[in-house]
Amino acid sequence: MPLWSEILGEIYETTRSGPPDFDGIRRKYLSELNRYTRRDVILYASGWLQKQEAPPNFTSINDEDIHAFMEVTSSLRGLRLDLILHSP
Repeated sequence: MPLWSEILGEIYETTRSGPPDFDGIRRKYLSELNRYTRRDVILYASGWLQKQEAPPNFTSINDEDIHAFMEVTSSLRGLRLDLILHSP
């Protein structure tokens, strides 16, 4: 797995042909994790970049997220899962 500075370098390289490809780089490493573990992978991030004044339910994972979890888990292929949560 690369260092954070190496990932930033990869993102920077994508700016030569347009805007930074954050999603492409993220998908690349999620695919690598999937190939390595042979498990389905879900990355779930809440609104962690929201302003400090935002109510906690706007930035934290809560009961309102159940529909999103149901959506992404409905098409899982295996019985095991790597779940990456990113939330304040």
